[in-house]
Amino acid sequence: MSVLIIGIDLSGPSNTADTVLTLFRAEGAEVGEDHGVGPLEPPGSALPLVGVYHGIGDLDILRVCDSAAKEVRKVVVGLDAPLSYNPGGGDRPADAALRKRLSAAGLKPATVMAPTMTRMAYLTLRGVAVARLLCTWASALSGVELVIYEVHPGGVMVLRGAAPEDVRALKSDAAARLRLCDWFAAEGTLDIGAGGSTLLEASGTAEVSGTGPASAVPSDHAIASCAAALGAWHASAGRPSWFHPPEPPLHPFAVCC
Repeated sequence: MSVLIIGIDLSGPSNTADTVLTLFRAEGAEVGEDHGVGPLEPPGSALPLVGVYHGIGDLDILRVCDSAAKEVRKVVVGLDAPLSYNPGGGDRPADAALRKRLSAAGLKPATVMAPTMTRMAYLTLRGVAVARLLCTWASALSGVELVIYEVHPGGVMVLRGAAPEDVRALKSDAAARLRLCDWFAAEGTLDIGAGGSTLLEASGTAEVSGTGPASAVPSDHAIASCAAALGAWHASAGRPSWFHPPEPPLHPFAVCC
């Protein structure tokens, strides 16, 4: 039985064209003990990319997960979106701590925003909804464990050694994105091909609302999706770069890099 690792760079509910989901699979990973979620010991080789889905809606996410989860004993999901909010607004405890850590690592303080800010509220709404959908889906599966992490992709990359200036330029600079693809190869956990070639070659299925953009360089959303998968996988293996445990009932998911 294998383990499915899913990274989702989520956009707001009215802008699903910018949502990207990437799938990686680990064969023969061993169960360990840490963080109370049955973490995994990754195999020695880089995990293969088995699917990329662009412009994916909520129900499409469920269809992809359902199709990919055959003969899987565990599904690890990294979601790049707030999965809870603070009553009364403002920072959650995780937000303030993560902002301080990433600012010290060379990212701008605004890289971590409170979930109820105007620019974040709709993304938070969709993040909460998608996490709920995934939990409902997994509850009907027999013998499959689901673990969801809220992941900050930029934090994953910079705290694991990517150049902060490349992470800051992720959205605007194709050359920076290519250097980050090279960084993924050097980091060695996920195999996205030289220059992100495998990331570009993979595409969605007919059931999904979109396919990959025609470009020689992976999009910022595709790279962020891979970083979300990377952060979730390392957290499940008990070695996150940064980790804030869940605080139920208000904040039921761990936040990690």
